[in-house]
Amino acid sequence: MRAHRGSVHRRLARAVPLLLLGAAFACRGTREPRETLQPSDPRAQAERFIAAVNARDVDALLQLSADTLLFREQQWRTASDGVGFTLGPPLDTVVAGTEARRRFFTDLAGRVHVRQPTAVEHPPSKSALFARELASADPRWSALTLVVFLRGEGDVEHTAMTGMNPRTRKVAAFYVN
Repeated sequence: MRAHRGSVHRRLARAVPLLLLGAAFACRGTREPRETLQPSDPRAQAERFIAAVNARDVDALLQLSADTLLFREQQWRTASDGVGFTLGPPLDTVVAGTEARRRFFTDLAGRVHVRQPTAVEHPPSKSALFARELASADPRWSALTLVVFLRGEGDVEHTAMTGMNPRTRKVAAFYVN
């Protein structure tokens, strides 16, 4: 009987640490809360980013964007012949780090609004975008999944574009004109 009790104690002594480890693992949960998990669809992620721009939600913009963000802005100007409009020279900015992005998004959200927060159904081809809006852009744009939005119409069609990193599913680039 005594040998049997010792055997049971040894088994319990081996089982308890495993049970505790299993319980700790089960209670641990996921690495991120479910609501912060990134969707796999670049279009859905880009639309979340644009919704955050429109809502001026800087915290959401920080969460949805890569630590280094490429930004390109182009103003429309009167064409050289005086008839119509053409895109002016691009202003490229690289914003790196959380605090720099926080300041950047605070400023951006105060001046940029995207009229149609759903992505364009049939956007221009990537080659057309690189021939016009992204001509001479930072080469890192070429590896990104581009999602195009309409910002509003006046004399010209203003657009916005996100560049999604396909691996991290974060916005790594943003364009407005």
